Amino acid sequence: MDRIDISNERIGQIAKSEVLAKGLTYAKESRVFNVTVRRGHLMGEVEGLGREPYQVHVTLAPHHDAWVPETVACSCSDPGVWCAHVVAVVVIARDFPDQVLQRQPLTSLIRLLSLEEAQDVLIRLAAIPSVREQIERILR
Repeated sequence: MDRIDISNERIGQIAKSEVLAKGLTYAKESRVFNVTVRRGHLMGEVEGLGREPYQVHVTLAPHHDAWVPETVACSCSDPGVWCAHVVAVVVIARDFPDQVLQRQPLTSLIRLLSLEEAQDVLIRLAAIPSVREQIERILR
Protein backbone atom coordinates (compact mmCIF):
# COMPACT_ATOMS: atom_id res chain seq x y z
CA MET A 1 0.00 0.00 0.00
CA ASP A 2 1.19 3.49 -0.74
CA ARG A 3 1.35 5.76 2.24
CA ILE A 4 -1.65 7.36 3.91
CA ASP A 5 -1.37 11.12 3.81
CA ILE A 6 -3.13 12.81 6.70
CA SER A 7 -1.48 14.73 9.52
CA ASN A 8 -2.50 14.75 13.16
CA GLU A 9 -3.26 18.43 12.68
CA ARG A 10 -5.72 17.61 9.89
CA ILE A 11 -7.30 14.82 11.95
CA GLY A 12 -7.68 17.34 14.78
CA GLN A 13 -9.58 19.63 12.41
CA ILE A 14 -11.98 16.82 11.50
CA ALA A 15 -12.34 15.27 14.96
CA LYS A 16 -12.40 16.93 18.34
CA SER A 17 -9.01 17.31 20.03
CA GLU A 18 -9.97 14.90 22.83
CA VAL A 19 -10.98 12.31 20.20
CA LEU A 20 -7.58 12.71 18.50
CA ALA A 21 -5.81 12.29 21.86
CA LYS A 22 -7.81 9.17 22.73
CA GLY A 23 -7.20 7.65 19.28
CA LEU A 24 -3.46 8.30 19.57
CA THR A 25 -3.54 6.62 22.99
CA TYR A 26 -5.32 3.55 21.57
CA ALA A 27 -2.66 3.33 18.86
CA LYS A 28 0.21 3.80 21.34
CA GLU A 29 -1.22 1.18 23.71
CA SER A 30 -1.37 -1.42 20.90
CA ARG A 31 -5.16 -1.68 21.07
CA VAL A 32 -5.45 -1.76 17.27
CA PHE A 33 -5.28 -5.07 15.44
CA ASN A 34 -6.25 -6.88 12.22
CA VAL A 35 -5.50 -3.79 10.13
CA THR A 36 -5.97 -4.67 6.47
CA VAL A 37 -6.29 -2.85 3.21
CA ARG A 38 -8.08 -4.10 0.14
CA ARG A 39 -8.41 -1.95 -2.97
CA GLY A 40 -8.93 1.44 -1.35
CA HIS A 41 -10.60 0.14 1.80
CA LEU A 42 -8.83 0.22 5.16
CA MET A 43 -10.25 -1.95 7.93
CA GLY A 44 -9.24 -2.64 11.48
CA GLU A 45 -10.40 -3.53 14.96
CA VAL A 46 -9.88 -1.54 18.13
CA GLU A 47 -10.22 -2.63 21.74
CA GLY A 48 -12.18 0.20 23.28
CA LEU A 49 -14.42 0.36 26.32
CA GLY A 50 -17.00 -2.09 24.93
CA ARG A 51 -17.04 -5.86 25.34
CA GLU A 52 -16.32 -6.55 21.69
CA PRO A 53 -13.67 -4.84 19.55
CA TYR A 54 -14.98 -1.98 17.46
CA GLN A 55 -14.96 -2.55 13.70
CA VAL A 56 -13.55 0.34 11.66
CA HIS A 57 -13.87 0.87 7.91
CA VAL A 58 -12.22 3.75 6.04
CA THR A 59 -12.63 4.36 2.34
CA LEU A 60 -9.39 5.70 0.87
CA ALA A 61 -9.12 7.97 -2.16
CA PRO A 62 -5.96 8.31 -4.25
CA HIS A 63 -4.26 11.68 -3.90
CA HIS A 64 -1.01 12.26 -5.80
CA ASP A 65 1.29 9.43 -4.67
CA ALA A 66 -0.66 8.60 -1.50
CA TRP A 67 -4.08 7.73 -0.13
CA VAL A 68 -6.31 10.02 1.91
CA PRO A 69 -9.25 8.96 4.09
CA GLU A 70 -12.51 9.77 2.34
CA THR A 71 -15.34 8.22 4.34
CA VAL A 72 -15.23 6.55 7.74
CA ALA A 73 -17.43 4.21 9.74
CA CYS A 74 -17.13 2.54 13.11
CA SER A 75 -19.38 0.07 14.89
CA CYS A 76 -19.43 2.45 17.88
CA SER A 77 -21.07 5.42 16.21
CA ASP A 78 -22.89 6.85 13.23
CA PRO A 79 -21.21 6.46 9.84
CA GLY A 80 -19.04 9.40 8.91
CA VAL A 81 -17.98 10.25 12.45
CA TRP A 82 -14.26 10.39 13.21
CA CYS A 83 -14.28 8.61 16.57
CA ALA A 84 -11.17 7.59 18.53
CA HIS A 85 -11.31 4.10 16.98
CA VAL A 86 -11.17 5.50 13.43
CA VAL A 87 -8.30 7.77 14.43
CA ALA A 88 -6.39 4.83 15.92
CA VAL A 89 -6.72 2.65 12.79
CA VAL A 90 -5.74 5.52 10.46
CA VAL A 91 -2.73 6.42 12.62
CA ILE A 92 -1.49 2.80 12.74
CA ALA A 93 -1.87 2.45 8.96
CA ARG A 94 -0.12 5.78 8.40
CA ASP A 95 2.73 5.35 10.88
CA PHE A 96 3.27 1.58 10.65
CA PRO A 97 2.44 0.51 7.08
CA ASP A 98 4.43 -2.71 7.59
CA GLN A 99 1.74 -3.78 10.09
CA VAL A 100 -1.02 -3.45 7.49
CA LEU A 101 -1.99 -6.69 5.79
CA GLN A 102 -2.44 -6.30 2.02
CA ARG A 103 -5.38 -8.29 0.70
CA GLN A 104 -6.18 -9.13 -2.90
CA PRO A 105 -9.50 -7.86 -4.25
CA LEU A 106 -12.27 -10.38 -3.57
CA THR A 107 -13.13 -10.54 -7.26
CA SER A 108 -9.64 -11.87 -7.97
CA LEU A 109 -9.97 -14.53 -5.29
CA ILE A 110 -13.46 -15.55 -6.42
CA ARG A 111 -12.32 -15.97 -10.01
CA LEU A 112 -9.75 -18.53 -8.84
CA LEU A 113 -12.46 -20.79 -7.40
CA SER A 114 -13.72 -23.86 -9.22
CA LEU A 115 -17.48 -24.10 -9.81
CA GLU A 116 -17.78 -26.56 -6.92
CA GLU A 117 -15.80 -24.30 -4.56
CA ALA A 118 -17.87 -21.26 -5.54
CA GLN A 119 -21.11 -23.16 -4.95
CA ASP A 120 -19.85 -24.31 -1.54
CA VAL A 121 -19.02 -20.74 -0.52
CA LEU A 122 -22.44 -19.52 -1.70
CA ILE A 123 -24.26 -22.29 0.17
CA ARG A 124 -22.37 -21.50 3.39
CA LEU A 125 -23.10 -17.79 3.02
CA ALA A 126 -26.79 -18.55 2.40
CA ALA A 127 -26.95 -19.91 5.97
CA ILE A 128 -26.69 -16.30 7.18
CA PRO A 129 -30.27 -14.90 7.05
CA SER A 130 -29.38 -11.37 5.87
CA VAL A 131 -27.05 -12.76 3.19
CA ARG A 132 -29.66 -15.33 2.12
CA GLU A 133 -32.16 -12.49 1.53
CA GLN A 134 -29.63 -10.66 -0.66
CA ILE A 135 -28.91 -13.83 -2.65
CA GLU A 136 -32.63 -14.43 -3.19
CA ARG A 137 -33.09 -10.86 -4.46
CA ILE A 138 -30.21 -11.22 -6.89
CA LEU A 139 -31.42 -14.58 -8.22
CA ARG A 140 -35.03 -13.45 -8.86
